[in-house]
Amino acid sequence: NVLLHLANAALLFALLRQLGNRLDGASRRNDAAALLGAGLWALHPLFVSTTLYIVQREAMLPATFTLLGLLAWGHGRGLLPDSPRAGMAWMLCGIGLGTLLAMLGKANGALLPLLAWVLEATVVRREGEPPLAKRLRVPLLVLPSLLLFGYVAWRGTEWSATLSSRPWTIGQRVLTEPRVLLDYLHLLLVPRVLSTGVYNDDYAWSTGLLHPASTLFAWLAVLALLALGFAARKRAPALAAALLFFFAGHLLESTTIPLELYFEHRNYLPALLLGWPLARVLVGWRVEPVVRWLIAIALLALLGGIAWQRASLWADQPRMARLWLALSPDSSRAIATKALFDLHAGEPALAMTVLSGPWRRRPNDLQLALNYISASCQLRGPPPGKIDALANALRHATEGDQLVYRW
Repeated sequence: NVLLHLANAALLFALLRQLGNRLDGASRRNDAAALLGAGLWALHPLFVSTTLYIVQREAMLPATFTLLGLLAWGHGRGLLPDSPRAGMAWMLCGIGLGTLLAMLGKANGALLPLLAWVLEATVVRREGEPPLAKRLRVPLLVLPSLLLFGYVAWRGTEWSATLSSRPWTIGQRVLTEPRVLLDYLHLLLVPRVLSTGVYNDDYAWSTGLLHPASTLFAWLAVLALLALGFAARKRAPALAAALLFFFAGHLLESTTIPLELYFEHRNYLPALLLGWPLARVLVGWRVEPVVRWLIAIALLALLGGIAWQRASLWADQPRMARLWLALSPDSSRAIATKALFDLHAGEPALAMTVLSGPWRRRPNDLQLALNYISASCQLRGPPPGKIDALANALRHATEGDQLVYRW
C-alpha cells in the first residue's frame, strides 16, 4: 500500500505538470508547483489510515487508474493536431480502459469521465482547440457523466422510503452529506494527528434543514463553493479545477447511494488537486526564492511530521483504540474495538465493563451484545439473564446489525 501511495504521488506530479503546461506552457515554475502540489497530497496525514488499512487498497487503486486515464487523455489531446489517429487512440484508451480498470478497484472509478470533463472545463480547454477534441468530448466525457448524474437522481426518487439496512432515509442522507463534506474539507485544511477514523457510526444525521441547525449552513456553504468553482474557471482555473474535482469525486459516495454516512477514506481521490492552487500561488509569489523554498519546505515538514505522528499512533493499536473511544464515546464500533483489545490483552472483565453500560442503553445492538457474551465466556460464563438478553437482541436486531452477526 505504501508503494502504491508513492506511485500515485508520482502520477499526480505528472498530471499536475501536464495541466500546468497546458495553462502556462512548459517551465520550471510549473514543475515546481506540480512537485509541491503532489507532495502536499502525498504527505497529508489524513491518508495514513487509507494507506495502512489493507482493505483500503480499494480506495487507492481507482485513484491509480484514474490518474493514468487522465494522463492518457491529456497526452492524446496534445497529439491531435499533428497525429489525429494516435491522439484519438490515446484518448479512447485513457477513458475507456482507465474507467474499466478503476471500476474493478471500486465502483467510484466510474467517475473518471466526469473528472476529465471537470479538467476540460477548467484547465484544458482553450481557444483554438482541435475540432476532433470537441467531437470526442461528448461521447467519452459528457454522456457518461450525464448517465452518472441520472443514476444519482434516480436513487433519490426513494427520498422518504424506509431502508432495511439503515436507520435513516435517502432524503436524510442527502441533507446530511454537506455537513460531512465540510468536515472532510476541515480535516484536509487543518491536518491533525488523531481523527475519528472508521468510528463514525454515531454520526448524527440531519432530519431537516434546521435539525441540526448546521445543516442549512452546510448546504449554503457547499453551494457557495460550487458557485465559486464555476465562476473562477477563467480567472483562477487551478482553483476552479480543485474545487469542482473535489465535489465531483464525491458524487457517488456522498449523495443518494445508501452507504454509511461518513468515511475519511473517500477523500483519497477527490482531494488530489486541492494542494495545487496553493502550490501555484506560492511558486509564483514575487519574493526572494529562498523565502518561497523555506515556506514550501515548512509546509511539507508540517504535514510529514503530523503524518509520522499519526503513523506512530497506528503502531500502538491498544492506545489508538482508547483514543478512538474517547473521541467517539457513542460509537458501537469504537466501543467494541476497545473491548476486543482488552480481550486480546487477557482482560475479559475490563472488556465486560466497557461493554455493559452501552449494551444496557442499546439492548438490541449486536456489536455490544455478542462481544459482551464473548468476554463473559472467557471469564466465568455469561451472567444470569444475559443469554436471554442476547436472544432478544438477535430477535429485534435490524438488518444492518445482523450483518455484524453474519460476519
